[in-house]
Amino acid sequence: MYKFFVILISGVLILLPVAQLQAESCYALWHKRNLIFAQKGYCFSSSLGKQVFANYSCRTKNIRLTADEKLTVKQNIATEKKLRCNIPTNAGKTVLAIANQKYSFVFEDVSIEGIGRDSQGRWWIQAWTSPNNVGLDPAQSRESEQWFVIFNGSKWTLHGYGTGLGRSDCPSDIIWEAIF
Repeated sequence: MYKFFVILISGVLILLPVAQLQAESCYALWHKRNLIFAQKGYCFSSSLGKQVFANYSCRTKNIRLTADEKLTVKQNIATEKKLRCNIPTNAGKTVLAIANQKYSFVFEDVSIEGIGRDSQGRWWIQAWTSPNNVGLDPAQSRESEQWFVIFNGSKWTLHGYGTGLGRSDCPSDIIWEAIF
């Protein structure tokens, strides 16, 4: 049985599957909450936090929030729990581990390009890895690779990888969000 949210916009009735609305809301809630921390100089330990808030100055793990900020954080956490968000914030480390198992050389860096959720509630991660080409002859250098991995809440699975792979190679029920 499917559950839908009904929204009326400018006289147009729109039905959104609950899973789609949750995918759109989860990352936005996570970002809004963690932006408060980033603006206070918080040093993130997760790969997603480090990537998304790389332009903010990391100064401390102990920050002081105003009463309004505490309330916003508390409300966001409550909504994230209600929606069962569980954003896979260490996806970057996982993608690197999967990539390095597939090849005999080492990928040095990963960039999460997108995160989405499918109708089954699984998280999909789109990422690019960069190999360490330092000191290699140009003929031996390796290209970056695009990766799609799935997180079902407890287990990671590789969907596919390659330079020609795209979102069109993934199931169509995934609602993707750009990482900002």
